Amino acid sequence: INDPTKSDGENEKSVQVELSKETLNLVLDNFTRIREQLNTLAKRE
Repeated sequence: INDPTKSDGENEKSVQVELSKETLNLVLDNFTRIREQLNTLAKRE
């Protein structure tokens, strides 16, 4: 994971998670809703 806010000397940690198919679909649906809301806000400006 590359984080530009951290210096090279800071520790990095990888995390592995397991999700059920239903949970993954819920997460993806919510990301889609967030993207749509952000697009709507961007069009207003």
